[in-house]
Amino acid sequence: MSIFKKATNTMAFAKVGILGFAGSGKTRTATEIAIGLHKALDSKKPIGFVDTETGSEFVLPLFQNHGIEMMVSKTRAFRDLAEALREAPSIFDIMIVDSVSHFWVDIIESYRKKKNVNRLSFQDWAILKPMWSNDFATPFVTSALHIIVCGRAGFEYDYFEGDDGKMELYKTGTKMKAEGEFGFEPSLLIEMERIKNPEATESYKEAKTRDAKMKAAKQMMTEREFVRMATVLKDRSDIMDGKIFYNPSYEDFAPHWQSINIGGEHKPLEPGDSTELFDREGRPDWVIAKKRATIALEELKAEIDKVYPSSSAKEKQARIKLMEKVFGTSSATKIEGTSYMLLEEGLRRIKDIIGVPENTLDNVSAGIIIEPPTEDVPINGAEAV
Repeated sequence: MSIFKKATNTMAFAKVGILGFAGSGKTRTATEIAIGLHKALDSKKPIGFVDTETGSEFVLPLFQNHGIEMMVSKTRAFRDLAEALREAPSIFDIMIVDSVSHFWVDIIESYRKKKNVNRLSFQDWAILKPMWSNDFATPFVTSALHIIVCGRAGFEYDYFEGDDGKMELYKTGTKMKAEGEFGFEPSLLIEMERIKNPEATESYKEAKTRDAKMKAAKQMMTEREFVRMATVLKDRSDIMDGKIFYNPSYEDFAPHWQSINIGGEHKPLEPGDSTELFDREGRPDWVIAKKRATIALEELKAEIDKVYPSSSAKEKQARIKLMEKVFGTSSATKIEGTSYMLLEEGLRRIKDIIGVPENTLDNVSAGIIIEPPTEDVPINGAEAV
């Protein structure tokens, strides 16, 4: 059966990431989106809030003004975040996580302290990253839950060659302070910034008299000197990339909500993995097959050497006939390139031909009938009749 099927929109839940520096409006924007989703869904359930920064207390009045109950878990422990993702779909339609950066710090620091080391090695990251992916990143995408994740912003750096030929470190952008790949998971990624209110600032600059400046200053106080600017860094629907909004609301991101199949079947990823490709020791199929082929070839040589130990012309000819009968060729190179299954079957046939009972062989598959020899093959130095 083919792994392909007719394409349909099976992304039924919003997966939103919001990053920004302190005071940029992450929590407020997450709240605006959560309230908007709650109304759009006509949800009767409370909204969940996993809070690491006590931000839930300051936005609680907003939820109360809209008659929405909020349930909160105040924690910075990664294990609590993993449990929240398992528990939330049965309680909420919508959940906010603010800030996910603390959970990434916790899993790193908890591991470091438990191991009693100051710095982590490459092997340590190979343990931590899969834990993050399995317990957070994958459930974030696949869970039947609208999730809005806030994270602190951090600068990205890169080296460039300066005019003097020396490599210099420069800031090249911002990213969410979390596991390095997490920015790829949200279907809508928003960066928040706190900036001067363009309208208020211009009106003050344009004032020519003292009275006009006082009036403009009062207006700035009314309208706020600063505003929160949202830039859409990523929109999977490719409709809103690069769009900018000031003091954003749920409605500002309407094109994205319309691009997902809210209320439909949510199946962004097919279940299952590839664990069957490995044995209990973590060896992949090809390694196992190669080892079995090597063992079969060694046993083949040992069995034939028992019967034809010398290098006489007669025994060399007998070896050739035996190989041609069992494998259809006497080429050592071709036989060595044969699959382990054919090599093991050939080994069983050879053991049978030279007189070893089939029921004493290792790995004999039930139901396999070993053909007896149909032509003269020398056995133990004598001619078989």
